[in-house]
Amino acid sequence: MKAIVILLLISSSAFAGDASYLSFNLASYHLDRADAARQNLSEFNPGIGIERESGEWRQMAGVYRNSIRRTSLYALAGYIPLHSGRLSFGLVGGAVTGYQIPIAPAVGLIASLQFDRFGLNLIMVPDAHVMHKEVNGFAGLQVRYRLR
Repeated sequence: MKAIVILLLISSSAFAGDASYLSFNLASYHLDRADAARQNLSEFNPGIGIERESGEWRQMAGVYRNSIRRTSLYALAGYIPLHSGRLSFGLVGGAVTGYQIPIAPAVGLIASLQFDRFGLNLIMVPDAHVMHKEVNGFAGLQVRYRLR
């Protein structure tokens, strides 16, 4: 079922824009190391997604194995107004599933390094209280491949 969702996203005209990318979630690094060890959080978080980039705006959606070893779906919008050479910086926000809250809000900072076809996304999410639940802040790493 999840593979069908990803294929639909990849082929969707809603993701037609200036550039489209296939993104691969790789890893996370939890900022509170003691809490990450206490909860036995996984920092290997494989997944796949699609990105659409149009000017300073991004749409991102995909699926990955989260730190509590569950499958998560995510949908994010990003505003990336700062650029310096191959580096870009901005904000992302949206929703994610697969945690203690069925559909949780997701907000963070994004830094991207883009080469010709390949690039990296680093997404930083701070520690937070969401609906009476603690969210352990983390940095997530993605590799992305430009489709067009």
